[in-house]
Amino acid sequence: AEVGIWGQVLAVHAFLYMLINLNLTHAMSRFFPVMSSDKVRISEIFYGISTVVLANSILLSIILIIFDIFFTQLFFKSEEYSGVIWLLTIFILLENIYNNIYSLFRSLQEFHQQAKLVIYRSFFELFIIGGGIIFFSYSNLLSINIIFYLFFLSLIFVIIVGLIIAFKSKLLVLTAPKFYFLKKYLNFGVPQLPASLSHWSINLSDRLIIGYYLGLDNLGVYFIANRLSSILTFPLTPIGTMLYTGFSKKHDNGEVINENKILIVYSVAIISFSVLMYWFIGNFIHLLVDSNQKEILDLVFL
Repeated sequence: AEVGIWGQVLAVHAFLYMLINLNLTHAMSRFFPVMSSDKVRISEIFYGISTVVLANSILLSIILIIFDIFFTQLFFKSEEYSGVIWLLTIFILLENIYNNIYSLFRSLQEFHQQAKLVIYRSFFELFIIGGGIIFFSYSNLLSINIIFYLFFLSLIFVIIVGLIIAFKSKLLVLTAPKFYFLKKYLNFGVPQLPASLSHWSINLSDRLIIGYYLGLDNLGVYFIANRLSSILTFPLTPIGTMLYTGFSKKHDNGEVINENKILIVYSVAIISFSVLMYWFIGNFIHLLVDSNQKEILDLVFL
């Protein structure tokens, strides 16, 4: 059930994020590239957007806390998990801060910094959350609260690293937030909310439906199976982003690109991570699901 709750929380947060963010970070991607040299103005707007998102996060968190019993029944169909709503409010706050930093790098087309941030997050989650789950499972202390605390710890580290990268790269400077841009950015972002809702419906609404009609245990199995196939790409996607920008520059400069070497390296990496993950399934997946459910995961993974 713990894994099912976690999968449900991620789906709920993705939906609430649309209401909190109002696509202001999408507006950053539209307007920031044309003023990439004006670091003061970028910093003012970034801090302004972060302030608006923070205020919306706090407002929504208050609503969730006031009506925690209602939302617990809605999302988890049991008052037993009412404490998860309180943890969800912290989740929303930290995740939104991370998303703002990630969007800053993307908006300024700083793909190397964006890739670094993704790599740091991947490895923090792998070692802190993954290692913590294995440790607390063997200690018979694993609970959904522990999973949340591990996630918060890893995300705090990632946020700190992201801010260090932003200031060290001189993408941000210290200044006061301004809000003169707000109407312009909202006019760009809010009309895109239906498209964001459609994206959420296609990619994440299935978790809410499975959790509501089939229960959190079945959602947990579905969530793990869904993630096992995508986990192979977590070290390759950010590296691919870095290679894309690097090779584009080489192409513009007329330098030779060794496609065969790239293909061999990627193939070896994919095979290696496939073997590693199958070993993980065989040795540790029993900590998360029953033995009869492991057979289903084996089939999905293969």
